[in-house]
Amino acid sequence: MFCRDLRDIPKNAAVRRVNELVKRARTAKVHSLVCACLRKMMPGMFGKEKKQKELLQNLEIIFQAVAQEHGISPGDFPDADVYREKLTRWTGTGR
Repeated sequence: MFCRDLRDIPKNAAVRRVNELVKRARTAKVHSLVCACLRKMMPGMFGKEKKQKELLQNLEIIFQAVAQEHGISPGDFPDADVYREKLTRWTGTGR
């Protein structure tokens, strides 16, 4: 049993690396789809700041819409509060 576990360590490490790579790919895909959706919903000329705040408040609804439209599991999405905080810092809408 112990020898078999030792022998399987390299194989398990490779499996963990692949799983981590898949997780990062899913995260990147979700992020790009959410950003594309947010960009599509932004106005062209006027009212950008107001619309940004509205979109940030409705982030959970946007996550649901993106998940449904693209067939993505809701578990692949980040925590909405953490994502909102990062977007707020990045866009500067919280100032």
